Amino acid sequence: MQGSEADTLRTPVSVSYARALVRAFGKTRGERDELLRGTAIEQDVLDQPGAHMPVSSLVILAANITRRHGELWPLSAAAVWSTSLQGALDVATRTAPTIADALNTGARFGSTRAPFIRNRLRTTPRSIQIEISPAVAMDGALWRAVALAVSLNVHAVYVQLLEDAIDQATLEFPWPPPAGAERLMQHYSCAVKFNAAAFIFDVPKALCARPSPFADPELHAKAIEALEEIEKPRSDTPRRWRGSSRA
Repeated sequence: MQGSEADTLRTPVSVSYARALVRAFGKTRGERDELLRGTAIEQDVLDQPGAHMPVSSLVILAANITRRHGELWPLSAAAVWSTSLQGALDVATRTAPTIADALNTGARFGSTRAPFIRNRLRTTPRSIQIEISPAVAMDGALWRAVALAVSLNVHAVYVQLLEDAIDQATLEFPWPPPAGAERLMQHYSCAVKFNAAAFIFDVPKALCARPSPFADPELHAKAIEALEEIEKPRSDTPRRWRGSSRA
C-alpha cells in the first residue's frame, strides 16, 4: 500500500472478514458486543451486503480476539482464511497462466483485498518468494495471529495450484514455534520453517514454470480489471468507507 499508515488505517475493507470473525467467536449477543468493543462497528452492519469498515476497526477486532483466544485463534476460524472470502483476488490468482504469474498476482494485489498487509515479490537463485509484512502497527502477538491467518489462506490457494508438489513449497515465520505448534502443523501440507529471516512463502523455480490447473485467460483478465477498479478510489479518497456512522 502507498501512503501513510494513517491513510492505510482509514482504507475501506469488506466487513466480510469481521462477519466471519464475529460469527466464529461471538456465540451470544454479549460476546459479540465484547468483540466489537472499540471498533465503532455495530452488529447490524455485519449483515449488510457490500458494507465496508476501515482497516483500523478490523485491526482492533483482531486484537480483541487475540487477547481473548490467544495467537492460534485462526485455527478455529477457517472461514476467515478460506479462498472464497478473497473474492476477485482468489479468482485472479487461481486463473493466472502459471504458478509464477499466480505469485506475481498475489504479491501485486494482496494488499488490495487485505490492506492491512504489504507484499513484496522476491526472486532468489532457486525460488520465487512472497514476503509479507504488516502495513500498520501491530504488537507481536497480534501480528503473529494475523500472519497465521494469512499463511493459512496462502496455503489454501497453493495446495490447489501446486497439487502433489505442495510439499516442495515452504512457509517461513520469523519467530519460534508457538506453544501448541503440533495443532498448527496439521493444517499445512507444505514445509514450515520457524526462526526465519522474514514471513515468506517460498516456491522453487522449477515449480513456478508450471501452468496453473485453473488457468483461464478471459476470467483472469476480468478479475484483474475488478482488482484495479477497487484500487482507484483508494488512492483518490482514502477516507471513504461505509458501514458505521463514524470513522
